[in-house]
Amino acid sequence: MKPILVRSFRNYRIPLLFCLTATWFFNTQAVKAQETLRSSEPSYLAMACHDLVLQQWKNTDKSNVNDLCTGDRLLAWDGNKLSSDLDLVRFWQSKNAGSTSMITVEREMASSAEAQPEVLKVPFTHQGASTVYADMGGPRTQFRKAAEIHPAWETIDLPLRDAALFGLGDAGDAPLIALHAAFARFTDSVTGHYRNDECVYLMNRPFQAEVWARKFIEPLAVAEDAAAITQLAWRMAEPQGQPLPSLPAIPALEADTSFEQAIIHLEGRLQQIDETMSRALTPLDEQERQQLVQWCRNFRPLWKGDARWDSFVAGLQLTKKMDVQSFALCIALSGRLLRDIAPGGEIHEILKANVSSAPTGTQSPFTCVLDAGDNQHSVETDIVIDLGGNDVYSFPPRANTDTRFRSQILIDLDGDDIYINRGGGLASAIGSTSLLVDSAGDDQYTGENNSLGFALLGMGVLWDATGQDTYQGNVFTQGAGACGIGLLVDRAGNDRYDAVAYAQGIGLPAGFGAILDRSGDDVYCGTGGIASSYGDEGEYEGWCQGCGWGFRGAACGGIGLLSDNQGRDFYRAGQFGLGCGYFYGVGLVHDRQGDDVFECSRYGLGTAAHYAVGMVFDDQGDDQYSAQRRSAVAEMGSGWDLAVAVLIDGSGNDVYLAKTYALGGAAQNAWGIFHDKAGRDVYRSAGGAAGEALGYVGGATYGGGRLAGNLALFLDEGHEDDTYLAPGRTNQNHGKSGEIAIWIDR
Repeated sequence: MKPILVRSFRNYRIPLLFCLTATWFFNTQAVKAQETLRSSEPSYLAMACHDLVLQQWKNTDKSNVNDLCTGDRLLAWDGNKLSSDLDLVRFWQSKNAGSTSMITVEREMASSAEAQPEVLKVPFTHQGASTVYADMGGPRTQFRKAAEIHPAWETIDLPLRDAALFGLGDAGDAPLIALHAAFARFTDSVTGHYRNDECVYLMNRPFQAEVWARKFIEPLAVAEDAAAITQLAWRMAEPQGQPLPSLPAIPALEADTSFEQAIIHLEGRLQQIDETMSRALTPLDEQERQQLVQWCRNFRPLWKGDARWDSFVAGLQLTKKMDVQSFALCIALSGRLLRDIAPGGEIHEILKANVSSAPTGTQSPFTCVLDAGDNQHSVETDIVIDLGGNDVYSFPPRANTDTRFRSQILIDLDGDDIYINRGGGLASAIGSTSLLVDSAGDDQYTGENNSLGFALLGMGVLWDATGQDTYQGNVFTQGAGACGIGLLVDRAGNDRYDAVAYAQGIGLPAGFGAILDRSGDDVYCGTGGIASSYGDEGEYEGWCQGCGWGFRGAACGGIGLLSDNQGRDFYRAGQFGLGCGYFYGVGLVHDRQGDDVFECSRYGLGTAAHYAVGMVFDDQGDDQYSAQRRSAVAEMGSGWDLAVAVLIDGSGNDVYLAKTYALGGAAQNAWGIFHDKAGRDVYRSAGGAAGEALGYVGGATYGGGRLAGNLALFLDEGHEDDTYLAPGRTNQNHGKSGEIAIWIDR
């Protein structure tokens, strides 16, 4: 009997082609209002169908009579006649995981249209969560339900919910209740070790998305203290719900502390961080530690089906042995150190005040001080301090014989500098802490992979205080965090950020990755290096610019953020970018002020797929949102497959250019929310038929429909003179279609 689970790389990767489209928990108590079921133990479904016809099944060989086949019409289940998808859910629900059923199907055996279909009986083995998510386990045992995560918000007013109820009209709140129940059943069943509770909350409370963002994300945009930023970032990564410990106060350094004494102080604090990280890894034996070191060094984007998948998962499992309390202490110590070496911090100011008397050259095996001239330096010591000048820093690859995790600090006090990563770790923390602070100057950062604010089992931060800077990288760069915190903080200047993919604020399992740009007219580009996995000609992958990404089937994603505080900014992302969530990840873009331009491709601008959350919030400015590229679909507040997608624009005269499945779209049991609060706006949908954008729903066939539909909401408020270049949409009007798309202009 063939297994139901899919092992194909391409099918596992691509949402529309992935045939294991839904594996989710049906709790009998949760569905009692619709059906009293005779099962005491839930089972799982691994099929997508529409009107009982299988879609996107892994087998397409009609001659294989021992497996279901794409196109099969389901007739009966263990002799029970099936007349609807709901019947399928009922019979499936009544079976325990691991049990086998016989499904009677009708199959067209020949290519000729005149051929009579053949009736077959095909065995089917029910899949349980322990099978489907076998790689996601770990020692964590405590998991909160949505209502327990932020209980104070359970009774707050929800204007978006009120708008949805207005649009639903006579249907009342039944569709919302059914969709909430579908999400609750699924999220309660997934208890992966690195499950992010904030993602679970947002999936179950989509109308609270903006409340959540204002509470937890907005403070990051305005925080001045680096230690406070670290604390807020850890709150997002939240491995196993472990809070950062409160640290005892460190006695202030004396006013007459010398440069040499400050170096000794720095070395001591860095050694403390390394010793704490070493304690975090004490549950691993020596062989496991060496295996973990090599795994970290070879960390790359992978999808199930890749030849390296099993070894990748084996390394991921080792991270779950970590002593999280010691790791949290390591992060807290690193955050306090970052505060002290950043401009305005105690150590930073002592170093600046003693530049004239600072000894240069190698001070110890751990520290090198560079003079104020124009230096070219290969960074190989743990601490580098540069007194000024236009410098070139090279970070060489580490020798394979170096099996220790190594923390590093670089402080550059002035100058137009060039930083080049050659594999050694430019603001790259692997099992360690890596902090790069550049105080002033127009700087160039070339990061390649795993750099420019990257963390894997640690904390990596690039802090640039001022200047017109350029950042270039490939993958896992410019604010990328896995099992830790990766930050790129730029406080001022008109900057340019370029990356290939998996970058610019990406949160991986148990991680928080972010770009925090305080001011300036900035350019963000995350596309152009990896061809579209859909085969879309001329299109490229993104997975960037506020992306929460999980390794599907192995580990839930983290939280990725791109926060730009002010300026006229330009954003361009490849497929899956600009506030995108995937597999229990949360992706968010927050632009607080300025006339901005956003350009995206497939799955962009507040979008999510496969059990995730994607959000975009733009508070002020006359903005232009464009999803006009060839493969544009599923953008601007559009979700797919148990996902929550949100785009909210606060004010300004905005222009929205889209094709189809955009501006409030939902399919396969999703929430798609679009809300423009104020301004004289222009909407153009080039999709063609009425209803394909500005409130659009697709099907709900995954998992037999999951006893729910979709909810797509398009809401424009604040002006009666908007322009609609889209079929069926007018000012001061509203409508409803499908199950269920709502559009409201008021």
